[in-house]
Amino acid sequence: MTIAKHTRLFVEDPFANYVIQYVLDLKIFYVNREVGIQLLGSLLELSREKFSSNVIEKCLEFTADEIKALMVAEIMQTDYFVEYLAD
Repeated sequence: MTIAKHTRLFVEDPFANYVIQYVLDLKIFYVNREVGIQLLGSLLELSREKFSSNVIEKCLEFTADEIKALMVAEIMQTDYFVEYLAD
């Protein structure tokens, strides 16, 4: 859980982002939920970065449905939604 609470720090690092991806792959519900919560509010910014975008994709795959819904809602609120999808 300690790693999940520092998600924002890890996702932008070229090597530490793999730690978060590994944690998500473990499919521990409450940990994956925390990772998703940590990403909320920064999805648009993080999705344009090489390392953090991979974490966002994996998080959308493995997080709780309620967090996934919040992430999708945040993504859909952007004025440049189509460009966002290309990233």
